[in-house]
Amino acid sequence: MTERTIFVVLGMRDNRCRELLLRVLRQIEGVREAAVSLAQARAMISHEASCAQATLAWAILSHGYGVVLTNSREAFFQEEVAT
Repeated sequence: MTERTIFVVLGMRDNRCRELLLRVLRQIEGVREAAVSLAQARAMISHEASCAQATLAWAILSHGYGVVLTNSREAFFQEEVAT
């Protein structure tokens, strides 16, 4: 089963930050798709249920960024439509 998780990411300043988080998230086992929006300060992750949200959050935190979990599925879909 695929789940979607959205984090507000604190501390991203430029595209290098965005690209780093994309690489980090995509390397996590169980992540199917990841998108990071610098403009919206969000990371949107599609992942297997076995991939815990805590694992995703730790991957972001361990690179010096802050995270806030949002349960807004609507925000994820708006981002998908915009790209």
